[in-house]
Formats: sequence, C-alpha cells, structure tokens
Amino acid sequence: MGAAVSGRWLLSLAVCLALRAGEEPAVSDLLARLRQAAPQEVVEAIDRWPPPLPAALALARGEAQWRLALAAADPAAPLAAAERDFRAALAAAHTARAARWGLARCAALRGAWSSALAEASAALAGGDGEAEHFAFLAECALRAGDRRLATLAVQQGILRFPSERRLRRLELQLLLAAEQAAEAASAARALLAADPDDSELWRALAWAAERLGNDAEARAALEAALACAPADAELRRQLASRQWAAGQALAALATLRPLLSEPAAADPALLAWAAELALASDEVPLARQWLEAVPSAQRGRVHHRLAAQAALRAGERAAAQAAIAALLELGEDDPAVLVWAGQFAEEAGEAPRAEALYRQTLAGGGQAAPAARLRLIALCLRQQRRDEARALLDRHLAEQPDDGHARALWRWLAETAPER
Repeated sequence: MGAAVSGRWLLSLAVCLALRAGEEPAVSDLLARLRQAAPQEVVEAIDRWPPPLPAALALARGEAQWRLALAAADPAAPLAAAERDFRAALAAAHTARAARWGLARCAALRGAWSSALAEASAALAGGDGEAEHFAFLAECALRAGDRRLATLAVQQGILRFPSERRLRRLELQLLLAAEQAAEAASAARALLAADPDDSELWRALAWAAERLGNDAEARAALEAALACAPADAELRRQLASRQWAAGQALAALATLRPLLSEPAAADPALLAWAAELALASDEVPLARQWLEAVPSAQRGRVHHRLAAQAALRAGERAAAQAAIAALLELGEDDPAVLVWAGQFAEEAGEAPRAEALYRQTLAGGGQAAPAARLRLIALCLRQQRRDEARALLDRHLAEQPDDGHARALWRWLAETAPER
C-alpha cells in the first residue's frame, strides 16, 4: 500500500513544481541533485537550507522522511516529521495536491484508512491523476470499508487506463467481494490470459466457477493454482477436498501426499484424512502407516475407526478388535461401531456382551438398527430363544417388508415351530 504513489515520482514532481512556480534556481538545482539520493541524504541536505523552507523542498523532505519511516523498526518519529513537511507543503498551491498524496500515504502507513481515504479523495477530486492514484484511492476505500467508493475509483481509473492490470485486479477483488460470480470469472480469465502463472487469479476463477455450479472448472482452476504455487499447503488441502467430494480418491491422495513426507510431524487430522483416502484407493498398508504415525495420546475416535477398517482389510481381526475396544473406551456410541463390536464379542464367545451392544444399537435407532436386529435374531436362534427371535423378526419385517432374506427366515420359523 505504501508504494502506491512512488517516491521518485514525488521528487521528480517537486522539481517540475519548483520550475513551474518560478522557485529560485537554487531550489530546482538542489532537487535535481537529490533525485537519485538516499532518503537520509535528502533530509540532511534540505535541513541545511536556511528558513523559510520553500514548499517544493518541504515536499521532497517529507517524501524522504516517509521512506525512512517505511524502512524503520519504529517509524513514529520519521512518520511525524513527514506529516509535518507535507502539511507545510499544503500551504502552496503548486505543491498542495502532491502534499495530500503524501499525507494519504502517511495515514496508510499508520493504518488510519479513513484519514488516508479522505486525503486521497481530496487529492484526486479533480479526476486528474495517474493509474496508481486511482488504484491507491480504491485500496484506501476498501480498507476503510467503503466498497462503493472503491468501485467508483476503479471504474474511473479503468476508463482512463483500460489496460492497467493493478486496476483490473482491484476490479476482480471487488467482484469477488460482491459475490458477482459470472463477472468475476470473466475478469479472472482476462487477467490470466496475460499472466497464467498467477496462483491467486486461478483461485479466484475456482471460486467463481464453483459459485456458478461448474465443479469441473473449479477443480481444474485449483489444479492450475497449485501448479503455480506447489508449496501452498492450504491450497493442497482445498484441492484434495474438492477431488474427494467428486469421488476422485486417487487424485486427492496424490494431491495430499507431499504434505506427508514426514508423517511423524504431520497434523493428526491430516493423517486421518489421508488414511481415509488411502483406504478408498486400496492403499491399505499406506493407510495403516499413516495411522500408526499418530502418537497414542493424540489418537481420537476417527483414528481408531479407520484403524479397525484398515486392520479388517488387511485380514488382522485381532488388531481390528483392539481398535474397536479403544473406541468403546472413548465412549463411542455410533450404532455402526456398536454392531461391529457386538460381532467381535460374539466371535470371542461373549454372547451377553454382544446382545447388550445390539440392544444398545436398537435403542438408538438409525441406519444401523436393522443390521443390529438381524444379528440379535441370529444370536437368539443360536441360543434356542425362538419366541424372542420371532418377535424381533416381526418388527423387522414391519419396518422392512421387502427384505426377502428376513421373510424367508420368518417362513422357516413358522414351518419349524414346535407343536404346542
């Protein structure tokens, strides 16, 4: 923001203003010599000028002080000095407009955006300015929360400087803020035609394409953005999320993989997501490797659930049972997990515990209830509890009358019922 109005432009302007205003030749000569000087040299040279200080010199010294403030760890003193000089330059008509630009930049450096906006608006009141002036005014308006004025400044600037990219980028920024997706997409494509390696422009196009319902273009734009900025971890996550939502597990896994070159240092949530993608891509050993990289103290329910799935896929039922047990210790009440735990309990010969888990699932309802009821029916039949099995089966068929296997079991129970 601070470089929106260049310092060299102000020094050159000070020379021109001095000549136009008929300043004494010594003023013009000094400004000409200082045009390439370092800021501190400018300040020291002008400090030696005897009072009263001509407006053009005040303007030049103010610019030099501003540059010193820009580079200082503590900018307070040079910034205050710059503002004093710019205000002194306001007194002369031939330097007043340039002085307002200087005051606007001082306010911007202090983060006083409303003040910066007021000064920049006054400086550009006549509509006569360079492209960078219109852009600076628009940026001040955006920071001050005045989107209407920012839009007006950009539009006026583009009318005078239609090919100015900084103004075109501000136009895109305003379109994105106003959620005008179609216009933003067109603006982004136009900018990308001249600058196809700009990651931010591709991200803007991705946002607009998504809002317009073009998911394929949104993903393609994110892929291009990542190609421009491969080290952007957040962009990788965003692209992988879009790929995963589109059912492209392999692509999402490939996108995330560079973030997991050192699994032990990775975020546990990222490792869980990567493991889920690996399982969906039939990369079971890789999924288990990433899950094992999560420290025990940081493993949550999602890690144990995925560990159980991976262990089953690897044919290691003992490891799956251990993961389910860890889930239950954490208070897991997901009906699908409870059914799973019940099955393991049956295999371990713990029928009462299995029945308790199935009944807990039934009490909670949900999509896992039918599976829990069928397992409970089978358990009752193995224990010769035919009446309970029949009652459970009747309820199951009342809820799912098209279940052919359950109806066949009901007929078998009826046909084999003992005579009373």
